[in-house]
Amino acid sequence: MFGLFLKKWLVFGLLVASSVLAAARTQITVFYFFFWALVCYLLVSIIYLILYYYFGSPLKIRRDCLGKITEGDFLDLRCQIENKGPLFIFNIIIEDSLPEGFSDEPARRFFIDSLFSAKPFLFNYGYRCTHRGIYSLLGLWVYFLDPLFGIFYLRRFYPCENNVTIFPKTFPIQFFPPLKRGHLPWYGIKTSRISGDDDEFFGLKEYRLGEMIRRVHWQSSARHNRIIVTQYQKVNFFRATILFSLEESKNYGEQEETVQEYMIRIAASVSRYLLNQNIAVELIAHDGEFVHIPSSRGSQQEENLSTFFAKARAKSKLDLGELIEEAFRYVPVDSTLIIIMLDRDWDKVIQLLPLAKRDIFFIPLVLVASTFQYGVKDRAVLDEIKITLARKMNLQPIMFACGDNLREVFLRKIYA
Repeated sequence: MFGLFLKKWLVFGLLVASSVLAAARTQITVFYFFFWALVCYLLVSIIYLILYYYFGSPLKIRRDCLGKITEGDFLDLRCQIENKGPLFIFNIIIEDSLPEGFSDEPARRFFIDSLFSAKPFLFNYGYRCTHRGIYSLLGLWVYFLDPLFGIFYLRRFYPCENNVTIFPKTFPIQFFPPLKRGHLPWYGIKTSRISGDDDEFFGLKEYRLGEMIRRVHWQSSARHNRIIVTQYQKVNFFRATILFSLEESKNYGEQEETVQEYMIRIAASVSRYLLNQNIAVELIAHDGEFVHIPSSRGSQQEENLSTFFAKARAKSKLDLGELIEEAFRYVPVDSTLIIIMLDRDWDKVIQLLPLAKRDIFFIPLVLVASTFQYGVKDRAVLDEIKITLARKMNLQPIMFACGDNLREVFLRKIYA
């Protein structure tokens, strides 16, 4: 914005200087008149702007938008500006104030030639949001221009804060490796396995219309002189823990093709897939600080995970081995540990051996560091790394390289 007005000021200065030089050399009075006319215009503009800026009509600005969108979506904003004073306003420019990284598009500007008292002015605009994160749109800049040529201005900032969370873009997963089945014990009267599969005896309750007769507990019904039925609770379910470390020193790649972005996209997509399958998901990560989101299911858990994925950055000084040591006490028994890692950290997987004794199943999702650091995409290298991991730990890792279509990686053929 400053550059636009700088050009006008240069032209105005050249006119003043040329009129003075022409008047001094030619002695033609018209040039003196032109010079003093420009000087008067300058003084009047400055006085007008100062008076209107400090003593003029107050403005009320309100802006509304969605608070949560997905990376790559278009964010629509609706803005209303109202003149609350008795005087009308001429020639103002509204300029948006954007936080760094919010959008690749420039901040929007709008010119309003006149704004009458008590008459709101509405306008809509938007941005394509291509970078995940949690952003605060703090307000708008208002430029008050002089009423004649719009050469001079004063600006004021009007706060109207909007918080926007941009969740990472996920990809659909068609097939995923089978998980370890676990169950949550219930403690109470006569708790025992009876079905052998998904149900466990939970207790007794009074009969309600529509319940099956075969669940009537006749002994309790005779004792209480009313129909009592047995109650069951599903306790056989799947639990998965997603673990990764966003190390600052290993965030290879450029722009959106970095280790950080791939790990976040993979973790967000896997967690959404598991939650949609009604699987309890737990998160253990490090992005400069230790993050633990306890195991849970449902929409609230998905929002908690997505919020972390939106703000996570590769600022960790902790390597994967140290994170695994810290995570030992959080990983539940009879569950699945999904570890997202670089191929250069495969030796750290040895530290997972104590977890195997607790009947924990491992699914390694491995990013090949050389493809991010040097652009190497040799399929033979990927196969060699996969064979090495399989021999050392008896694991079947899922491999990712920079530039891969992540959706295509999760196909049935890779598990055949």
